Amino acid sequence: MVFRPDTETQVLSRLRDCLVPDGPLVVGFHTDRHLSLTDFDQYAAAAGWRLEHRFATWDLKAWHQDADFAVSVLR
Repeated sequence: MVFRPDTETQVLSRLRDCLVPDGPLVVGFHTDRHLSLTDFDQYAAAAGWRLEHRFATWDLKAWHQDADFAVSVLR
């Protein structure tokens, strides 16, 4: 899913509003396509999320800087 430019923080804030307090959000995406991981982390922080875990695949392989995919667990 690709969002309109400049709506990323708003979308992450609205997702936060849909969950119970301190409920987790798990987001996975290719880091070499529409959104950089640095930008995603900034949008998430601005929306009030904190990064709890990060993995390189959906099957929870360890995160590494060369990974082209990121699965982030936010709270």
